[in-house]
Amino acid sequence: RIDRVRKGIRDGVIAGVLYGIGIGLVLIFFGRTMSLLFVNAEYTAVLDASGQYLRALGFFYWVLGILNVTRMSVQGLGFSMRAVVGGVLEMIARIVVSFGLVPVFGFNAICIADQSAWIAAAIYMAIMLRVCIKRIENKNSRGVE
Repeated sequence: RIDRVRKGIRDGVIAGVLYGIGIGLVLIFFGRTMSLLFVNAEYTAVLDASGQYLRALGFFYWVLGILNVTRMSVQGLGFSMRAVVGGVLEMIARIVVSFGLVPVFGFNAICIADQSAWIAAAIYMAIMLRVCIKRIENKNSRGVE
């Protein structure tokens, strides 16, 4: 029943986004402090860079909730290749940021590479999920199982 699939996807996205907001806030406010688990306090430049990177991740961590649910839903509905293409799109987005923006913006561009990839893939996966569900609905309306 596609209505149950839609409800599961909606509930999954809500849970993923709420979790992402919570963890994102932790990264924004405590990322630098958490880095002390791995970096000695005397390396302030490393801690500052780590804090900046984790803060940048934190602002967009909620996008992972959308990306993960849509990707796994597309794959679970039997359209695995479209999910793989989403992963390839993530890689391409990271490459574009790395080669296109890092030379201009330096470390700041590195701090947004992951988020750019998440956003690009999440948009693609959300569109593909709609397409896949529509395809299943059309098959069901024709009586094809």
